[in-house]
Amino acid sequence: MGLILLAPLLILSSPIWVPAAVVLFAAVAAALSSCGFGVIALAGLSWLYKYFRGSDLSGLGRGAGSAAMTDHAKDYAREGFAKW
Repeated sequence: MGLILLAPLLILSSPIWVPAAVVLFAAVAAALSSCGFGVIALAGLSWLYKYFRGSDLSGLGRGAGSAAMTDHAKDYAREGFAKW
């Protein structure tokens, strides 16, 4: 019943609502995208800082664990070539 009574008012005022909705959508889209680009930029700068500082970015560590993994990879490669 309310839709029937308010439909003429919505139709008559649509020249105001449609541009307002378009402007609101554009403003929200711009705000969300700029925040997203800001987060991406901060993540990239954080990665660059850690990279140039020399932090280990691989997650393997620089202790005996990575050396053992390197030795294991070499042994695995030797076994693979020995079969050929």
